[in-house]
Amino acid sequence: MFNRDLVQALQKTADKLNSRTLHGYLLQVYTARGAVESTLNPQLSLEKLLISWSDCRSQVS
Repeated sequence: MFNRDLVQALQKTADKLNSRTLHGYLLQVYTARGAVESTLNPQLSLEKLLISWSDCRSQVS
């Protein structure tokens, strides 16, 4: 399933993203998922992930 209306915009964004940066972000997500039960401050973990995602996205602009 995919959204035909957004294919061009998504492809344009995907072409600009660095795959190594995205892989690093994915590893951060996996680490955060594994630490859900032991994290003292889940909100802080989420904020860290969102900041990292923002850093990935800022490279697109």
